[in-house]
Amino acid sequence: MALQQQLFTARRSALQNELSAMDENIAGLEQQAAGLELARSSRTQQLQYLTEQIDNMRDLVKEGYVAKSRFLDLQRNQAEVNGILAEESGRLGYTQRQAAEMKLKKNQRLEDFRKEVRQQLTDVEKEAITIQHRLSSQDFDQRNTEVKSPVDGTVVDLKVFTQGGVVSPGAPMMEVVPSHDALIIEGKIPLELIDKMHPGLEVDMTFPAFNRNTTPHVPGRVIEISADRLTDQKTGQSYYTMRAEVTKKGVRLLGNLQVRPGMPVEAFIKTGNRTMMSYLLKPLFDRIKTSMSEE
Repeated sequence: MALQQQLFTARRSALQNELSAMDENIAGLEQQAAGLELARSSRTQQLQYLTEQIDNMRDLVKEGYVAKSRFLDLQRNQAEVNGILAEESGRLGYTQRQAAEMKLKKNQRLEDFRKEVRQQLTDVEKEAITIQHRLSSQDFDQRNTEVKSPVDGTVVDLKVFTQGGVVSPGAPMMEVVPSHDALIIEGKIPLELIDKMHPGLEVDMTFPAFNRNTTPHVPGRVIEISADRLTDQKTGQSYYTMRAEVTKKGVRLLGNLQVRPGMPVEAFIKTGNRTMMSYLLKPLFDRIKTSMSEE
């Protein structure tokens, strides 16, 4: 772009010099034409004066009052002035045509330069659009060369291992577990226990990956239970999913222990307080309810 600007500046400077030279030529021709016009006006007056003298002297020559030689001298002078006047008129016309042609040439040169500039400007704009599209494409490629997660976290379940490989559109590359989000566990609930489950129940968690002697029980709370049962494709067993969140107290108890995605967790859900007697009598109560419903 800088080089094109320099070329344009150089061409414009050359054009200005050329136009200045043309202006000087036009000014010289116009000045010359003005001088010829003044001379022709003077010759015309001189010719008119000689013509009047000859007309006034013609009768005097016939009557013999004026010598014929003097009359002939006036006629000769008249012819000379008439010739000079014709020559000066021709030179004046030629000079005026030269000035007009020089003006036309100047205007044409200026118009040609403008056309060239407009054409070059059009070419530059097209080239700029092409370059802009190319830059946009390269910028898009560059932005998509590096994959960034919207949040900080830990990469799990990495699916792409080939450097420079191509990933199909919409295909998962990995999963990212946020570092600063709440600590959530997920488990399966047998079908026969679903009637006792609801969000808000307290959960007692242990992490088998850590030392049981030094790792405390971590408190949590049920936050979600699936609305419908699911089926394990491998075992064929049906279950409900449960999600529980570690409480703030539980996070403090974990301290610096690095809990990572995928770690096994043992969760004990507290469904309520029961006495020993209610525990022993519950099968009997359930049996009575069943028999009453059958009747």
